[in-house]
Amino acid sequence: MIRKVSIPLIVGMIVAAGVGPSEALAFFSLAISAVILAYSVLRRDVHPVCLVLLFLSLGAFCYSSCAISALIAAPAPFSASVITKAIGSVPYRRSETAALLQALMTGQREGLPEATVKAFRDSGASHILALSGLHLGIIYILISKPLALLGNSPAAYRVRCLSTVAVSGVYVLATGAGASLIRAFLFIFLNEVSKLHPERKRDGLLIFWTALTIQAALNPLSIRSVGFQLSYLAVFGILTLYPSLKNFYPQTASKLDVMRRIWDSMALSLSCQIFTAPLAFLHFGTFPKYFLLTNLIALPLTEILIAGGVLCSLLTLADICPPVLVDAIEGIALALEESLKTIAGM
Repeated sequence: MIRKVSIPLIVGMIVAAGVGPSEALAFFSLAISAVILAYSVLRRDVHPVCLVLLFLSLGAFCYSSCAISALIAAPAPFSASVITKAIGSVPYRRSETAALLQALMTGQREGLPEATVKAFRDSGASHILALSGLHLGIIYILISKPLALLGNSPAAYRVRCLSTVAVSGVYVLATGAGASLIRAFLFIFLNEVSKLHPERKRDGLLIFWTALTIQAALNPLSIRSVGFQLSYLAVFGILTLYPSLKNFYPQTASKLDVMRRIWDSMALSLSCQIFTAPLAFLHFGTFPKYFLLTNLIALPLTEILIAGGVLCSLLTLADICPPVLVDAIEGIALALEESLKTIAGM
């Protein structure tokens, strides 16, 4: 059912975006919506065609009415400076390590050397520096894993759900609430809520369309954001294409099958790239030739680096961080930088 609502709603917004800010379109689309609603009430039934036209016109109204109003950006109630200070408290020998962790965890790239930024861009790893579902997903894992110790009782489920959503929400607000982060937060929120009803089967595509509808309805202008477009296309590829690509590899019982893990990572990258590459090329005019190699190396290192960086910061604040852990994080950061510079130079 949600797809029957989401698709015409988004199409209506896209049409309105093509027309541009227009009071005439806002009033016209509102009038069409009112006529369809009145017709459906009189008939005491909603014809499928009427349903499509209704949400098509509502999408156009949402966008056009939002576009003609003055949008005042409210300051974030939380600041990323807390995260920045925590990273800065760790005694890294290389300033580049702290700068890279700050970029990965807050999106602030000011301290990164230009050569490092260029290496990320030329190797096709720019998406790693842009805060997205990847980063919030790592934060989500760091929150949910310790909370799993609470058990699986209904009360524990509720505590885990509330804690995970609350911490994820604070992180999103602190880092600027970009379109792709909001998308990831909506996925986490809907997924956690669905866990409160374990008797119901979770449907990834249903969560996808629900999140898309909510985000587009709350901020119709977000459909013009490249981050919004690429984020949803990447997730759509993961939900639709990734399962098929993943199953190409013969099923094995061993969890230590390294080739299986490599294939899963490649299948995930392909699923995202196939759906996002045309739009990325349209916007940026480039296509990363070695994206498979880049993601195969950079994604695991990034996950370890963020998780290790969080642990280092927490232990340093508690004054119990062992120097060997700091050295390990610096080694991983250096390995990530050098590997991307090598790929960029190919």
